[in-house]
Amino acid sequence: MIRATQCFLPSGSSSAVARLAGFPKPLCSVKTPPRWRAMSRPRALSSSSNKNTASSAGWLSAGLAWYATKLDTHPLTTKCISSGLVSAAGDMICQYLTLPPTCTDSSSQHLSNTSWDMARTGRFACLGAFWVGPVLHHWYGYLALLSKRVWVRVAIDQFACAPIFVTSFLAWLWWWEGESPSTLPSRLQHNVPSIVLANWTLWIPAQAVNFTLVPVKYHVLFSNFVALLWNAYLSYTSHNSNDDNSKSASSQEENSEPGEET
Repeated sequence: MIRATQCFLPSGSSSAVARLAGFPKPLCSVKTPPRWRAMSRPRALSSSSNKNTASSAGWLSAGLAWYATKLDTHPLTTKCISSGLVSAAGDMICQYLTLPPTCTDSSSQHLSNTSWDMARTGRFACLGAFWVGPVLHHWYGYLALLSKRVWVRVAIDQFACAPIFVTSFLAWLWWWEGESPSTLPSRLQHNVPSIVLANWTLWIPAQAVNFTLVPVKYHVLFSNFVALLWNAYLSYTSHNSNDDNSKSASSQEENSEPGEET
């Protein structure tokens, strides 16, 4: 009964009741140390990290909303601009990874070979904006109307369109860089098969994902993300083949000189 009524007594009278009932007085009160109380509380995330995450998510959602609006109002122009920017970015990545950051030789020729080639990046940007963007815009729309089956669209895209598209892109690029029309067909014949095989390795699974999960409206945008890696490879391969051709041509000239003298 004393324990039952102790709950209803005013504050401070419970100790007196305990003494009357014969209970010993506690030596000390048990309290939780402040350090333990702090450890028992759940830690909240810092406000700065929450703000940074929210701001980045806000910028991303706003950018996607802006891009979707531009696709509705100016679809061709938007895809051309994005394709041009991605093509330029791919070439810049290639130059950053393959060219030395500094130049140790004082000769101007060595400096021109190791510095960033702005004209080369500009050519990739123009081809992406005025060739890749318009072609993909109309081609993806045609594929969506041609068949609803993913494997049919992937097969037509990669085995009918990709070889022609890769050949035309390289022909435009090399011709713009000064390749002679007489040597351009042989260079294409020598380099296009290996580049098309690399294209199939990357783009067949990428287009399967694109045609399965991505709406037709965003097909070019998805291709632009994949093309960031592809353009870096294409930039390296196209200009590496140019160096190989120049070396082979110079070696042929050196081998032909002794024969002409005799």
